[in-house]
Amino acid sequence: MKLHSLPVLTVLALALVGCSKAPAPTATPNAQAPAPGGHDGHDHAGADRTELGKADFGEHRVTVFQVTPIVPGKEGDFDLEFGGTNALPATVRGWIGVESGVGSAKVRFEKETDRRMHGHPEVPSPLPAGAKFWLEIETAGATAKNSFAIKM
Repeated sequence: MKLHSLPVLTVLALALVGCSKAPAPTATPNAQAPAPGGHDGHDHAGADRTELGKADFGEHRVTVFQVTPIVPGKEGDFDLEFGGTNALPATVRGWIGVESGVGSAKVRFEKETDRRMHGHPEVPSPLPAGAKFWLEIETAGATAKNSFAIKM
């Protein structure tokens, strides 16, 4: 190989590396963009959400929403709407299953807005008989717990 062909080969190699990038996605006809204010591609204010109920946890009044149907072996999708003027609690955990949490993974809910928290607890597979969505909130050194019937 001649020395003067080395720069040509280097440029060719760099051009090939530059071409290995995936092309930018193009708009698909009839594709819908995620709704404004949505999370993970779904709109929390939309009709998908099913209210499971309300409960008091110490100083907090919480309305629980199930965003998607429960599917064993997948993640659940829940919103918690807090009423009143109190700051959101620092520690909120949820799980799907039985009260003891055996066979379930507890997940921490994260702040989404000043009045809403969101979480994705795993759904056990198989789903235990009588499984519910359990919510545990720590406030002022005490832990309060409540359950809500889930929608399949």
